Amino acid sequence: YPTDTPTKYPTDTPTEWVSVYTKGTLSETYAEDNLFNAIWAQSPNQILRRKCLDCASTHQDIYYRRLDTRGLPSGFDLLDLVLNNWFSDGKINHNTFNVDFKLYSTYDDALNDKNQWKSCNFNDPGVGFPRDCGPTGYVSHQ
Repeated sequence: YPTDTPTKYPTDTPTEWVSVYTKGTLSETYAEDNLFNAIWAQSPNQILRRKCLDCASTHQDIYYRRLDTRGLPSGFDLLDLVLNNWFSDGKINHNTFNVDFKLYSTYDDALNDKNQWKSCNFNDPGVGFPRDCGPTGYVSHQ
């Protein structure tokens, strides 16, 4: 989520993003679960940004916005969900596409709930977000 200064810890005034996980050309960063959860709890809008410089142009910036009104559901492991196991109905509760969360191509769209993605698939163990989700249809291996 955005913060006032580049840091790995929560701040009060959001304006820049906090990196909780990076690899490849973006260097190596990994936040432990408790740090990630503390950062997420401070998020004013529950938006996670996924940036990938080597992905298709439609997937270089993706915004995952949770629609929960009171933080993450108890026991919900968002970090594992996006990094390792992109699951939904049948495998996990509270991650139904366009019910519990929506995907967007821009931060402005995510904030204003417009132009949400139309396609998403799930439930392949060991495959993280966004799997084959896309703005208008299936996009593989992103």
